[in-house]
Amino acid sequence: MNKFQLSVLYVEDECEVKKFVVKMLRRRVEILYVCNDGVEGLELFKRYNPDIVITDINMPHMDGLTMSREIKTLNKDTPIVILSAYNDFDRLSNAIEAGVDRFITKPINTDILYDVLSKFSKEINLEKDAKEQLKLLEEYKYAIDATSIVTKTDIDGKIIYANDKFCEISGYSREELIGNKHTVIKHPDTDTGVYKNLWETILSKKIYRNKIKSLSKDGKTFVTDLSIVPILDYEQNIREFIAIRQDMTEIYYLQKELQKAKEHEIIKERENAQKLAKAKDSFLIVFTHELKTPLNAIINLTKYSIKTLEKVGYRDIVSILQNVVYSGTEMMHTVANILEIGRLKSNKLIFNIEKVRIDSIIKDIHDNYKNYCLEHNITIDSSRVDSFEIMSDRQMIRQLILNLFSNAIKYGQGKILISANITNSTFEISVEDNGSGIDDDQKAKIFNLFEQGDKDVMTRRTTGTGVGLYFVKLLSDELNFSITIEKSILLGGAKFILKGRL
Repeated sequence: MNKFQLSVLYVEDECEVKKFVVKMLRRRVEILYVCNDGVEGLELFKRYNPDIVITDINMPHMDGLTMSREIKTLNKDTPIVILSAYNDFDRLSNAIEAGVDRFITKPINTDILYDVLSKFSKEINLEKDAKEQLKLLEEYKYAIDATSIVTKTDIDGKIIYANDKFCEISGYSREELIGNKHTVIKHPDTDTGVYKNLWETILSKKIYRNKIKSLSKDGKTFVTDLSIVPILDYEQNIREFIAIRQDMTEIYYLQKELQKAKEHEIIKERENAQKLAKAKDSFLIVFTHELKTPLNAIINLTKYSIKTLEKVGYRDIVSILQNVVYSGTEMMHTVANILEIGRLKSNKLIFNIEKVRIDSIIKDIHDNYKNYCLEHNITIDSSRVDSFEIMSDRQMIRQLILNLFSNAIKYGQGKILISANITNSTFEISVEDNGSGIDDDQKAKIFNLFEQGDKDVMTRRTTGTGVGLYFVKLLSDELNFSITIEKSILLGGAKFILKGRL
């Protein structure tokens, strides 16, 4: 017999009745508090705040109705059940006036009392679950508002909510924004085709992602990494849109400055090039320490939210949160690469040489990305992976293959081919995709820090940072491997080839 998940306060002065009811309640409820009169009952209620109160009416010192009135002033939502040997109109009226929820006559029918407990148990637990979910959603909203720029619009694009960070970056007050459209921050440099594609995407109930240049009220340019999520009702009709932005202004201008520096370093002396490299290294250290702690907090909070919301069927919110987890994990992967780059360049990276199963590592990486690839229709062919071992550092080999695999996801168009084999005393691991590939001009630069196939931050459709392949090149050199790139004959995109001696 399962117990009700309840704490119950039982107040009764008749010994025989009390003995019978206490025995019955202890079999059916988790926690039971028992006392003899209303004064004791009120004190126990104040101390323990039980879920339900069951009380007799006629008791010494303070009767059940008086105690009930006092309890209702403390917590009007606590259910109170009155037990009485009398069933006259006056007593019923007084019980109703005292806020009593149920009136059960003596002698007590156990089936009736169990039914009452069952009903209140369901109601109380549902209310607790609802409060927990509301609290969780409020905490999640707080986390998003504290770290992101957020707006909501109706189906016509009119702003119905703007958080403080959006008001701050746009320069407009909330009163100026509500009822207006995002065209108030439209930058004259942004092509109208960008907005056309935006609306086509979200009206087809898909998530839109892009980097957008905008103009604040005082004429300042700011750049944000924008994601717009259509919110659907139970009939799958669009109810509203939520836009979540990350401020990329400093990174945007920094990238422009870095690009200018790269163009200038061609004609500059080696000393100036070394200064630029040192500046990059300093930026990496600051960037890493700034991102790692809040990223961990966001990922862990989101994973906790997913587990909780999956239990109650919030599928739309769970889907959004899974995208947050993937984006956060990808960013954390970039941060890890940056840390390893710093250790490599300062000769602080320690290698643990042992036998490493290449096919096992590839399978592990494949399994970790399986759900994401299924959701995004990405096909992975690993049938050309042979089973063999090499002597190297397991973690570093995994990092190399993971970066090449992640690069194929970002720059491919849904198909990835992984191969691994040995010839004589040489092993070869290759990762191919069906993306646009790398032209000859970019091949010489692709392993440089912050280099990407799509260089323009405003038009790029991929999410790379230009850090992963730079780390692959550094680590390959350190492990005495070679890393090359060529056109994939089988898939038409890029083919990265990692070679080394057994």
